[in-house]
Amino acid sequence: AASFALVCVILFAGLRSKRLVLAILATLFLGLVGTAAFATFVFGALNLLSVTFAVLFIGLGVDFGIQFGMRYREEVNAETPAEAEKNMALNRTARGIAGSLALAAGAAAISFFSFVPTSYLALAELGMISGVGMFIALTANLTVLPALLAVMPMPAEFGQTAIVRAGGLHFAIGRHRRKILWGAALLAAGSALLLPYARFDFNPINLKDETTESVATFRDLLADPDTTPYSIDIVTDNLAQARQLAARLNELPEVDKALTLASFVPANQDDKLAIIADLSLVLQPLVTSRNPSVPPAADAEREALERFRLKLTEAARAAKSAGRANSANKGADGAAAINGRQDADARAGEGDARKPEGTNEGNANSGIYADSARSLAAAIARFQERGATTENLDNLRQRVLGDLTRTLDRLRDLLTAQPVTLENLPQGLKQRYVNPDGLARVEVLPKQNLGDNQALRRFVAAVQEVAPNAIGAPVSLVEGGDAVVTASVQAAVYGLCGIIVLLLLVLRQAGDTLSVLVPLALSALLTIACSVLFDIPFNFANLIALPLLLGIGIAFGIYLVVRQRSGMSVENIFNSSTPRAVFFSAATTIASFGALAFSAHRGMSSMGVLLTLALSFALVSTLLVLPALMAARERSGGG
Repeated sequence: AASFALVCVILFAGLRSKRLVLAILATLFLGLVGTAAFATFVFGALNLLSVTFAVLFIGLGVDFGIQFGMRYREEVNAETPAEAEKNMALNRTARGIAGSLALAAGAAAISFFSFVPTSYLALAELGMISGVGMFIALTANLTVLPALLAVMPMPAEFGQTAIVRAGGLHFAIGRHRRKILWGAALLAAGSALLLPYARFDFNPINLKDETTESVATFRDLLADPDTTPYSIDIVTDNLAQARQLAARLNELPEVDKALTLASFVPANQDDKLAIIADLSLVLQPLVTSRNPSVPPAADAEREALERFRLKLTEAARAAKSAGRANSANKGADGAAAINGRQDADARAGEGDARKPEGTNEGNANSGIYADSARSLAAAIARFQERGATTENLDNLRQRVLGDLTRTLDRLRDLLTAQPVTLENLPQGLKQRYVNPDGLARVEVLPKQNLGDNQALRRFVAAVQEVAPNAIGAPVSLVEGGDAVVTASVQAAVYGLCGIIVLLLLVLRQAGDTLSVLVPLALSALLTIACSVLFDIPFNFANLIALPLLLGIGIAFGIYLVVRQRSGMSVENIFNSSTPRAVFFSAATTIASFGALAFSAHRGMSSMGVLLTLALSFALVSTLLVLPALMAARERSGGG
């Protein structure tokens, strides 16, 4: 809500008309609904990436509306703002801006359609939906928006509000054009050096809020090889092949263990069973001769409890007496050592030195025994004082001996252990590792924490080198990320080639085509460089920043170059509505999605940051670097 309110404020600040803002928003909403209807009709459902078409549509759809609205204001300002002149101003606006809007929409659509032939289905669907959406946005802004403006009353002051002009900026740009161009060239060169360090974070857990309990628990599981969810599975023809493959995998430094069904059959069973048999000779009578009869009578239990208390009291006194005797012996031995001969045998001296230490330990043990016996006797006495009723005796028996029966049962079962074989393993365990057709599974667990993407890549590469048919979450993550990167690079190449061909066909001049591409190239290089410098890797959430930059970067350049081709000088362009429209278009899109930078979701946050950076660079490149290039071409008379 706050972001939408900010967008409305920015639109009003730029257009200075509530009715014009309302018309643009209504047109934008209509186009968005139409694009969503197309997506539903063609694909039926949206995936994690294709649903972001709304971001791309809003970014460029509102730009088309602002360009039309600003141009309309410019045309109205040139005429008497009478109601009768409104349709004439709309006609002049449509004739003046339809060409540049159509070229911008076509270039943006090409950049989006370039994702369609790639192998990554989610990006291909996003490209198709967004590409069609550009033509829906163009049609809406050239039909619905003028129709709304035609039926809306035009206030008398509409034509009296002068456009804020930026002609003064042109003089500064023209005067320092060489410095601006050299600075842009240096920035582009420096950014290009950072391109090899750009990376794509394919791990979806890195997009989550790290403060949530679920993410923290997941990372704890990842850190332990025995609990990690990121294991690799390999299917073999039979268990014998699985065991051979597991033996090879266990030799890899990246692998903690490779498990098959045979891994659950313990080794050295004969030795272990022999030890259990020896223990059974001693312990079996204890666990089998227990008396299952009813508890003794309450009076007998009271007498036994009293005898136990008396024994504890006697034990406490005996331990205390033993402690005093040890202390006396220590004193006597110490005196003998002092009065003894200086040349006593070394072993006797060592014995004397050790004796006090042993005495200290004996004193400490005697004290512990005495204290423990005294405390337990006191506890029994307090119990007797409260009344050793039958109910209290039952509670005491349950607390002291309640688990003894189950413990003895478990011990008896352990003492009758039998050999473990593949045949007597639990059925559920068998089904996890061997299917009814005999196909056997090998489960490979990593040695390192796969929360680190580099460790994840090394683990997958090492396992695939031994077993190319390996599958599992780590393989899907790595190969899915590589597919996205490959598809993005392919789409960028296809899109750039298609845009260049379109611009050459329409503009018919290499210089103008180059001028249109300059803001796009510079802003793209700077955005990627910042992603490296600020450690903001590309991911499934923020990846749409680049297609949006491609569409808007091309559009901004087209608006200025087409106006120059219409016969306007750079100075006149800065006195027109076009630079102002570019500024408020970028500001509106930044306000729409820049607030995502403050999201707790790391993926959404990175998308907000990258979109803000990309659009800011596109704005500066269009209103600073491109005019400097255009001014340089004007001065040199280049075409």
